Amino acid sequence: MAAFIGKWTFVSEENLQKFMETAGVPEAYMKDVLANKPQVEISKDGDTYVMKTTAGERVRESRLKAGEQFEGMSVTMQPMKATVTVEDTKMVETQTVGDTTITITRQVNGDELASVMEVKGVSATVKFKKA
Repeated sequence: MAAFIGKWTFVSEENLQKFMETAGVPEAYMKDVLANKPQVEISKDGDTYVMKTTAGERVRESRLKAGEQFEGMSVTMQPMKATVTVEDTKMVETQTVGDTTITITRQVNGDELASVMEVKGVSATVKFKKA
């Protein structure tokens, strides 16, 4: 997971608004994300990884250990349970919010991070560059 450590700046997005609408992201948060372009910082604290996503005034932080279920706030800003698996430069996060499952697949390629999110058959891709 070392490839993920660092600060990532927004480069581009495809279908993000449709994904957020389908996922049930609150309108105010959706507007912040679309207007302010999310930034991601991934760090390590012992054997726990910390993923901090900032969009405008809003900050979402998850603390996780690969392979262990954790609780936090989903991309819909609702309480969720999630599990993350990591294999080299690929991280797959499966979030459960009520009866909805959201899958986020993050892949690092050099200094680029692609985040592909899927919910209810709708997907979006957000690309970042290492700062």
